Amino acid sequence: MIMEKKSARYTTRKSILLKSLGTRVRALRTKQRWSQQVLAKNAGLSPRFIAQLESGQSNISISKLDNVAEALGCPLINLIRFERMDSVSTITSDDKLLGEIVSMLEGKTEAELFAVRRHLVAGSAGNTSGVPNIITLLGLPGTGKTSIGKEAARSLRRKFLSLDELVVEESGFSIPEIIEIHGERRLRKLEFEVLLKLVENKERIVLEVPPGAVTNTDTFTILHTCTLPVFLKTRPEELFKRAFSEKSRWATADKVKALDNLRQAQQERQVLFGRARITVDTTAKTPEACFRQLMQEIKQLK
Repeated sequence: MIMEKKSARYTTRKSILLKSLGTRVRALRTKQRWSQQVLAKNAGLSPRFIAQLESGQSNISISKLDNVAEALGCPLINLIRFERMDSVSTITSDDKLLGEIVSMLEGKTEAELFAVRRHLVAGSAGNTSGVPNIITLLGLPGTGKTSIGKEAARSLRRKFLSLDELVVEESGFSIPEIIEIHGERRLRKLEFEVLLKLVENKERIVLEVPPGAVTNTDTFTILHTCTLPVFLKTRPEELFKRAFSEKSRWATADKVKALDNLRQAQQERQVLFGRARITVDTTAKTPEACFRQLMQEIKQLK
């Protein structure tokens, strides 16, 4: 009977000790704003082991506990020194929320993290609604991005800029040279970097975006979280006519092939273009009519 009581007391004390240790580790990790994955990586342990440790289910060895203490930047003794077994650092609701947010951000891309930061900054400044500083025009060549964009910029008293021209200025190479020397992947990266700078500068502009830029995940994220994306939509058959009148790159000698290429290009990007907040169908319309429709749509956002 005595042995059973001692065993029960030992089991209870051990359980309290492990739970207290887990609570302290979690409190220190949360104050660092780390996820369990980050602590595990810094301590050379598995995320599953850290989860078990924090829940009081792991009877950790002293050497592994030392790794955890070193990763957290605290002496080992601080993790196991309890004045009373139930007197341990507790996690506040704020700490818990921070820990959850940090875990949610784990593994996010640079663009996604940038968008979250921008949203937080805008929210603290009370600027979560209205028209963003950058209005971006999306669509295939020949949809009227340049003509409509310049009119919109003039009316809204903003600069009109071309992402293609900015990339050329930034790199010192033409678009064909960038693709030939460094490949299309490098071009997509340059477009993202230039777009990021424009968002950071907070200048009020209307930006013409090349159709291929939206295929980059990071660029797509920034376009749809930090700008006002406008899709200028035009039927391929009309784009085909405009291409020949403007002698664009789509105007090949093989007209059937050129039209098929236009249809394929629009179909491939339809899902990406279709996510824009504003869509203006420019088919069989004058640039002036499209401009007026765009301005009406923008006015409704203010």
